Amino acid sequence: MVLDQYRIPVPNIAGITRAKHFNKSRNKEVVDIYYTVSSSYRSSTRDTKRNRKTIGRMCEDDPKYMHPTSGYREIFPTEWEKQTGEKAPALEKDAGLFIGVKAICERTGLQSVMEKAFGAARTKAILDYAMFSIKEESNATENLANSMKDEVLFNDHPLSDSYYSNLFDRMISRNDILAFKRGWAEKCKAEGIEEAWLCIDGSNDDCTSEGVVLAEHGHAKSRKNINIVSFSYAVTTDGTPVTFEAYRGGLVDSKAMKSIIKFLSECGITMRGVILDRGYCDSKALQYLHDSKIPYIIMVKGAPAGYMDAYAEYGGQIKMNTDYWVENTQLFAAQKKTRLYDTLGWEDQITIFFDHENGEARVRTLIQNINNELSRLNNALEEGKKAVPKPSLSGIVQVDHAAKKTTVDRKKLQDAIDEKGLYGLVSSEELSPGMLHMYYACRTESEIQYRITKTFLGYGVQRVQLTNGVRSKFCCAFISGILRQEIRMAAAAIQLTAKQGIREIDLIDIRNINGSWIHDEAEVKREYSIISSLRGKNTDGRQYVQNAVDELNKRNKAKGYRHRKTGVKKISKQSDASSSPAIENTKRKPGPKPGFKRGDYNLDGSLRKTPGPKPGSKKGLYNKDGTPRKKPGPKPGTHRKDRGVS
Repeated sequence: MVLDQYRIPVPNIAGITRAKHFNKSRNKEVVDIYYTVSSSYRSSTRDTKRNRKTIGRMCEDDPKYMHPTSGYREIFPTEWEKQTGEKAPALEKDAGLFIGVKAICERTGLQSVMEKAFGAARTKAILDYAMFSIKEESNATENLANSMKDEVLFNDHPLSDSYYSNLFDRMISRNDILAFKRGWAEKCKAEGIEEAWLCIDGSNDDCTSEGVVLAEHGHAKSRKNINIVSFSYAVTTDGTPVTFEAYRGGLVDSKAMKSIIKFLSECGITMRGVILDRGYCDSKALQYLHDSKIPYIIMVKGAPAGYMDAYAEYGGQIKMNTDYWVENTQLFAAQKKTRLYDTLGWEDQITIFFDHENGEARVRTLIQNINNELSRLNNALEEGKKAVPKPSLSGIVQVDHAAKKTTVDRKKLQDAIDEKGLYGLVSSEELSPGMLHMYYACRTESEIQYRITKTFLGYGVQRVQLTNGVRSKFCCAFISGILRQEIRMAAAAIQLTAKQGIREIDLIDIRNINGSWIHDEAEVKREYSIISSLRGKNTDGRQYVQNAVDELNKRNKAKGYRHRKTGVKKISKQSDASSSPAIENTKRKPGPKPGFKRGDYNLDGSLRKTPGPKPGSKKGLYNKDGTPRKKPGPKPGTHRKDRGVS
């Protein structure tokens, strides 16, 4: 495209050629300026024929100057800025994250599920937002446009902060979210997840907005006296997110678990069992799981009667005792069949574990905290200040204000030390300690998902102002979590962390030269390896990247197709004005042209009749509704009055 508004000198460098030709649109001869590109450029584009690019059109009044084209701006960005004072558009974009997300969507069917629920336009916006969250570890949309300006996106350009605010608050309804959750759960079922153990866990976010009805006081993870919004995830033992639920901040996790299990059962997913944290360990939750015939493995919370019986019997025996060693682990364990709570009508398997590495670390921390607390309290006593032990150590550390000294209750300290490294699991099925440890270790995947959501995607605080916005953002966080989990698993296959994997694939870039995106295949092997894992089915990562770049070029061409504007068509200039004089471009009234006369016969050869009633016809005495037909005009006896003009 020639940029006639600019006038710059013709470059005085090797490779510049000129060619004269007749331009039909201008109806005259013009001289185009070409630049013969280097052989390295041709090899990177695999183009051996078109070895010269149009960079300008020579000015008519001075052959030393030209009107540049967009090709000149792209090939010579530095000279463009020097001659015009304007910055040239970016010639490179980071395409790896887009290509990776595209590969995940194709393999998992995520994008098709989203499009059925949200439509194509909103799906593109959500995927761009997910890419931003993954790259920047943030959910603050005011930074999205600037952060993603050099990234290839599903949209042609980054959307504004106001668009995303409107998207979250008004454009994604509760029914849309439900449709997506159902579609994704059915997709997971088709992949065989209905026979898997699921890890269900809950967390919460701080929420300061007064317009969110889900926000209420509860047990905030931030330990602040602030309203919170709670949410739960269900993930497989390998970390694949299956579904989620956002709910009131004051609702306990065990009640939210029922909602997730009921939803999954409606989607046809009958779980092999659930693995739960200590927050779900209460008699009501166990009763629900037992009545629903859902197997469970739960970390014991507090000191219920059944656990204390097992602790009293085995707590002191299993420590560093080879008779209780769990092979292939650093653990020692003993099991007892009993009722965890007296109110329950059945017996579960209670397993007591001792982790000596964890126990030693916690004992060291406890002793250090006690020493620090004693030092703080003694300093306060010497200065005559009030010395009050921390609540967590008040039973062990004591202060005698009269004698101005501190003491340690050695028996309570010993009891605290003995408890370190000991924990219990309750299971509905009789499983060996090794199997229980293996299953419960998978629950770390759900914890990873919460770290992904709250830390690696920036959802630790809710910034939206409406209830629907909270639900929509949690849905987008869930989608982002699916994508990041897939990248994490692909990176782990080549011994990289998720952050390293994201950084690696984001190094895949493309260059835009003369309107076409070019991929330089000088990337290292591991970047293509991650892309190959994301796409699956023995995909050649290098070839997949090249195919994705080809699709981007097709998208650009489709975007560049111009439709004729509506309205009056402009009369083009004629090559010979005398033989074809210009016609005034005026808007005409509808109907036949002036002077046009219809023929005497129709196309079928019949005689054309004059429109209107047939000659000699007379209207009937009655209307269609049976009332007498009245003559047109004023009623008999009425007279028109002259109208005055003011």
